[in-house]
Amino acid sequence: MKKFILIIIAFFLAACNDIEDNSSFSYKQNNIKFKVDSKEILSFSLNNFIYEPRANQYLQEGYTLKVQDNEFDFFLEYIHLSTQSKWNGQARSFYEDFFKEKLKLKSFKLLNRFEEKNYEFSTYLVNEDKIIQLIYIWDVYKDTFIFDKNGKLFNSLATKLNKQYKDSFKEYKRATLEFPYSLIVQNRVNSYFNKN
Repeated sequence: MKKFILIIIAFFLAACNDIEDNSSFSYKQNNIKFKVDSKEILSFSLNNFIYEPRANQYLQEGYTLKVQDNEFDFFLEYIHLSTQSKWNGQARSFYEDFFKEKLKLKSFKLLNRFEEKNYEFSTYLVNEDKIIQLIYIWDVYKDTFIFDKNGKLFNSLATKLNKQYKDSFKEYKRATLEFPYSLIVQNRVNSYFNKN
């Protein structure tokens, strides 16, 4: 009986831990999960991806994930600051500036932005003729930035979080940009975050 109770507690704790973060990636299971609410998780299997753990003295955990498979095409950066660290400004603003700088974009204009819970969805017009979409997910000490190249993850999450969401940008051409850069790596130069 004692063993049975311990097993039940272990499953309960594992389940709670699984939905604690707003987003999580499992390298072993080849999937990415997003918390919709306290009871619902949206999970996607990933077939072709490059996962790179990122280390920094101010992080508890960090990684980049480049996904390019039959369904999805996105770049993700996950930054989990240690409790003794802090951002030196607004995380999303830092990421937008970093994105513009690294890609040397001629123009970068916000077309639409909306929030649902801890998710922020932004659509930008770049170089005056194509769009890109960015998903920003935040939590205490945790930030996830997703540059969605084909819009499928963006639309799946937006629709799941807001039933009234309609993709008003499907007629736009998408920018075919490669983004192999990491804000964590660039922190050495730009000091986006440091000790409290």
